[in-house]
Amino acid sequence: MSTEESMKNENFNDSDINKNASQNTENNFKGYNNFEQNTEEKVLSNYLKVLIVALVILLPVGGLILGIVMSIVYMTSVYEDYKTFGRALLVLVLVYLGISILCCAISFFLGTSLMGELFRSLEHIANDPYVFYY
Repeated sequence: MSTEESMKNENFNDSDINKNASQNTENNFKGYNNFEQNTEEKVLSNYLKVLIVALVILLPVGGLILGIVMSIVYMTSVYEDYKTFGRALLVLVLVYLGISILCCAISFFLGTSLMGELFRSLEHIANDPYVFYY
């Protein structure tokens, strides 16, 4: 009877081990192929968001380049919070770039027109250099 019991225990243990092994490989296979099942939703901290936005705004040209690169990186992420921040960052960069170009254009046109007025007002000094002495 002890031999039969040991054989039954061996059979039971072998089948139990095989069953557990097959379940483990199935779970590993599912986890490997189904990536969405194992992902946890990650969220960017507010401190990091504020730091990135501050760098984009405070650095003149490098901030715009950094903002475009980081927004593309975040938009290609699998996490929803990263994607939405990437889109918002790209919109911010494009609006900031548009405002910068508009301000440069306005200052250029105002600067050239004001310089023309300045030169016209200084024209009489070239004609009469001793006007300040009288």
